Amino acid sequence: IIDWRDTTNSLFEVEQGIAGAESDYYLGRGAGYGCRNGPFASVEELRMVRGIDDELFARVRPHLTVYPASELININTASRDVLMALANAVPKVDQNAAAGMVDALLKARADSLVFTNRAAITAQMEKKLTAAEWTILQQIRFILGIQSTHFRGIAEGVPAAAPNEQRTIEFVVDQNGRIAYWHED
Repeated sequence: IIDWRDTTNSLFEVEQGIAGAESDYYLGRGAGYGCRNGPFASVEELRMVRGIDDELFARVRPHLTVYPASELININTASRDVLMALANAVPKVDQNAAAGMVDALLKARADSLVFTNRAAITAQMEKKLTAAEWTILQQIRFILGIQSTHFRGIAEGVPAAAPNEQRTIEFVVDQNGRIAYWHED
């Protein structure tokens, strides 16, 4: 993914012997395309990246967006899976502390706590977390926000002209209702 998005033609090595893929890899396989060397144009583009198979894509798809490219993650609406992914990205994270921090955030939300500004995230959670959980929140707080500017929806229905067919529309709209993405199956 890093190689797909970066603007270089040199491989990003994740671990010794494990690297990404640049355009020559895709073109050499006859894929008919190279790396984008920029941000993803759609979530579906992720399917084109080396190592992303249908099973992995199906698992991560509900948690991804490309709208807008610089958005912070809304702590008031982020799913457990997204919050766990953030917590687990902290180097040498304790899995129990990560789960505890996420569970505490979700419990606070279930108890009607709404974070109204970014400073409130740490201020309102400080007494609800253990020291290890607090450390994780401190490390991820810079990518947490309190509002969303884009919203994803899925509509399913049966067209009157084709009562035996079910259709699905996936869409993303901005906060003003403008369509950013539309896909019909």
